Amino acid sequence: MRKILFLCLLLLACLTPIQIAQASGFSLETSQQIYRPGDTVLVTADLYNEQDSIVEVVLQCLLTSRTKMASDRPVWHTATLDAGESKVITLYQIDVTEDFPSDEYIVSVALIEDNIIEEEREITFLVDGTLKQMPFTVHLCRDQEYEYEASVFIQGDNIYASYESHVEGIQVNATVVFPDSSKENITLPAVVQATETGSYILQVTASKEGYKGETAEIYFAVIEQEPNIPVKSPPWVAIFTVTDLQVFPTQVAVGETVVISANVTNTGGAEGSYNATLKRNGALEGTSEVTLMPGQSTTVSFNCTEHSAGDYQVEIDGQVRTFTVVQAPVRWWVIAGIVGGLVVLGAGIAIYRARGKKRSS
Repeated sequence: MRKILFLCLLLLACLTPIQIAQASGFSLETSQQIYRPGDTVLVTADLYNEQDSIVEVVLQCLLTSRTKMASDRPVWHTATLDAGESKVITLYQIDVTEDFPSDEYIVSVALIEDNIIEEEREITFLVDGTLKQMPFTVHLCRDQEYEYEASVFIQGDNIYASYESHVEGIQVNATVVFPDSSKENITLPAVVQATETGSYILQVTASKEGYKGETAEIYFAVIEQEPNIPVKSPPWVAIFTVTDLQVFPTQVAVGETVVISANVTNTGGAEGSYNATLKRNGALEGTSEVTLMPGQSTTVSFNCTEHSAGDYQVEIDGQVRTFTVVQAPVRWWVIAGIVGGLVVLGAGIAIYRARGKKRSS
């Protein structure tokens, strides 16, 4: 009987789950659920030790937001708790200013003891009523389409300055500081003439009610000419040169076609392909790809038709030519011929009708 009772007690002990008392624990609190400008974000941890001995714990804290991919760096807090002691630790205390991003924030905390995460908790709060972020980018380019940004320009170039933002109604102020320290206020988008060499600064500020203001300083330089850096190419690569740029005719009427041609030669030692690019007034007009053997030449041609009178500049690989488009002259002889034909036709109809009346009478 005793053996049976012993076996039953042993089996009951095996089936009963063993509960290991947790050395310490914590809870999270925030002083408010919604914070506005002028408030102070206060997040605390209430630590407790229910054991009969001293414990040392580490709190690993991380503050993140719902809409941002990036997060703050972890913040570490250490604490020593006597047996049965409770303690409140301030994890975050942040003043909410107008520039503080409005968002929902999450505080994640892990309690670590003996390098083991014993417990993890989260708490959230909102920041509302602060200034919104205003995405704002300044562009400084060589072309009017703002495709080729640059920080170094050649004397005589047009420097195209503009900004980009999806927020409408922005108040933008811009100032150009010239090499001699003189300043000029400009309105973006703008074209700045690179008249003198040296270092320039483009200072831009953007503002709108309800948004955080943005500032930008763009440094750029103007030099006399493009530096000529000789490059020695091995004889087994393709090297292309463009010569003999021609425009025919050099003056046309509106709507008529101008033919632009140039000679492309492979002066290297291997077969290769080359993209001849035509620019009109600095903008890309078209490209033509050719493949040439060593020493071979070919002619590339482009057709250009303009519908506005004026002077136009075309360029292929640094070679520049111009042509002029004028309004089409009035061809009076054509008009006179049409009028004369109508007069003759009217006279013929009148004679025909007169003969018809005589026959009927």
